[in-house]
Amino acid sequence: MSRIYDTFLCQEPARQDPFSVVSDPDDPETLLKTYEKSVAYFAQQNRVRAVERLQYEIALLHLKHQQWRRALKILVPLWQTISWRQTGWWQLLEGVDWALRECAQATSDVETLIAVEWELLSNRFSARTEWHYDFSKCLDGILDIDTRPKITIRAERVVGCLSATLAFDAIEGHVGVPLPAQLLLTSQAQNQSTPLVVSNVFIEFEGGLKPIDIRHDVIEFSNMSASANTEVHNVSLEKSSTVIDPSISLRSASSTIPSDHFLGSSDLSLKPGVSKALSFLMHPYDAGTSSVKAIAVTIQNDSFDANIVFSAKETRRQEFILHQGTSGLLRRRVRGNRHDSIAILPKPPKLQIQIPMLLKEYLTDESIILDIILTNKEEDNVKVELEVGFSGERGMLPGLRFVPLSEDAHALELADREDHPRFTYSLDQMNPLESRTARIAFKASSIPLEMVLEIKALYYLISEPDTPMSKIYTNQMVFDRPFEANYEFRPLIDTAMWPNYFQLDESCVKIGDSYGHNTEARGLRQKWYSVARIASFAGQPLDLESVNLQVMNIRDDVACTVKTVTSCSSETVTIKPNGFHETYFEITAQKLDLDDREAAFLRLQLEVRWQRHGAHATAVTQIAAPNLVLPFGEPRVLASAGRVQGDAKVIPLDYTIENPSDHVLTFDLSMEASEEFAFSGCKARALQLVPLSRHTIRFNIMPLIHGAWISPSFRVWDTHFHQSLKIHGTGELKNDKKGISIWVDAED
Repeated sequence: MSRIYDTFLCQEPARQDPFSVVSDPDDPETLLKTYEKSVAYFAQQNRVRAVERLQYEIALLHLKHQQWRRALKILVPLWQTISWRQTGWWQLLEGVDWALRECAQATSDVETLIAVEWELLSNRFSARTEWHYDFSKCLDGILDIDTRPKITIRAERVVGCLSATLAFDAIEGHVGVPLPAQLLLTSQAQNQSTPLVVSNVFIEFEGGLKPIDIRHDVIEFSNMSASANTEVHNVSLEKSSTVIDPSISLRSASSTIPSDHFLGSSDLSLKPGVSKALSFLMHPYDAGTSSVKAIAVTIQNDSFDANIVFSAKETRRQEFILHQGTSGLLRRRVRGNRHDSIAILPKPPKLQIQIPMLLKEYLTDESIILDIILTNKEEDNVKVELEVGFSGERGMLPGLRFVPLSEDAHALELADREDHPRFTYSLDQMNPLESRTARIAFKASSIPLEMVLEIKALYYLISEPDTPMSKIYTNQMVFDRPFEANYEFRPLIDTAMWPNYFQLDESCVKIGDSYGHNTEARGLRQKWYSVARIASFAGQPLDLESVNLQVMNIRDDVACTVKTVTSCSSETVTIKPNGFHETYFEITAQKLDLDDREAAFLRLQLEVRWQRHGAHATAVTQIAAPNLVLPFGEPRVLASAGRVQGDAKVIPLDYTIENPSDHVLTFDLSMEASEEFAFSGCKARALQLVPLSRHTIRFNIMPLIHGAWISPSFRVWDTHFHQSLKIHGTGELKNDKKGISIWVDAED
């Protein structure tokens, strides 16, 4: 508001009525009191911007009357906390800066003068054409300087003319592996200002990264790539143990400043509007999360030292990494969510673990031998301890053992399971690029399962015994059954004479059981015929050495033997994937006591001895078979067919009816006529059998059709137990829903 008024018509109140005005309103003391009361009033209402504006007016009032120290006392705290910097009111802030600079110049306050000169260099403010922007000359004209000024400027508290950001050029790093990073310095100074010459840039980290000190060197030009307003320098870092200046560290005076850091050099002179990207390789020394703690930019000249500190909270996000391409400088987006933080993983082990003969498929019950090859890819000798084990369903994991290479692993007896399926083995010192082989052997479980083979190599470098390292190798192993089997049981007609129920016979028969024991048997005997059909589920051919049917629970009142009718024991049989193999057995069971007619139950299993085609290790697989029920006390009807006789191709068909009970049984017999065949024999009759007796009835069958199955319908009715007896076919007869069926060959 203009302070000049037209008074030719009306005089000022103080002149018009001098007795009513105590003092002149333009008097400095009067204005100062009015401003102070206003400041107190607006401060009570928490109107921050009004308070700041009034404080600025008070400072200008002091400047008008050249009261420098009073103005400085108001402007310094106002400049440090003013809200105009955050809201972007650059014109108002510029007025405060120039006023503060005038006060600092007049009072020789060098620290304030350096700080405000740094902010006035920013291109956010309007440039004064008559002003020479040179940060190194800001103390010119001040004579009474006793000591060399050293000032620290917090970048978040001023509008700076320089930005410094660091970005990692990787998502994650490893201990001991060079980690690429890039420091980006951008000058935001006035266009007509002199170049900023940065003496050094000090980067401090939190985590497992050593500090980095990059110093100014104008000689370095060979590792530079440039484009418009952008330069990329490749900086080589070397480890240094020189003492770090505490003034460029954020640590407190009581903290210990690490002396070991990495030192590099580059051209750090920055022209207005120019960006310099310094690319270098860092060396992580500890695992964990590492982040930028602070970046300190130091400017040293003939008059003072200024240290501008960019804290992690203040540094803006660096979106791109600059690198040299075929067509010039290219920008690549920074990987990861944070540009100034990275996860440092433990040092990647260079020890290699290989199992060259590992198969995709393994089978139950087989003995497995694996060679573990360790190769030292480290640059130093290593000492290795190997731990091998399995993880999976507890109680079903196989036992492990290490086998010396000089021993025959196939001759070892391996346990199916052990309580602790892990083993530790120590190797001698290994030289660089040396390979060692550790052989393990184990026997697969007898049931299908999945488990994980875990190999963990714990080692350390001879030069770094206090730094343990580990290499873990895992592999999913699936064990499937090599075979499945189905079975067929048929009764056989025992040609031996039965004991006479009415005559005591002291003779007995000695029967050898499956375990080589001879047993004296006087009771009834039954013979059964079994067919085991084995199907291979393996993915490669298997060689069958032998197939045996075993009786697992032989009761004390029964003697039992199993005889292999056809087997592969004399010659190895190769069964292809999804192929089949049949083996035939004859089972003979006899009661020890003639008076014992109780039914017997046999629990059977099939034992298959096999090996992989072309291998030498033999495996034994046991396949459960269904229980066989032997009805010693029940009547049976067994049918058997003889060979074709005569030109009419008559087939003799015999029905043997057994009565093993203690009762005289009467049976009603009948044969039904059929259009499929003609027969000779009794069509209907009654048959009476005394205890422990049997009788055979023959029919001669003349088929009327050929090249087909015919099904004679013979009915046996037990009048004592009032039931119809089932006809059991023997030999090549087929049992089906109709009873039995006979195959008739086609005519020639």
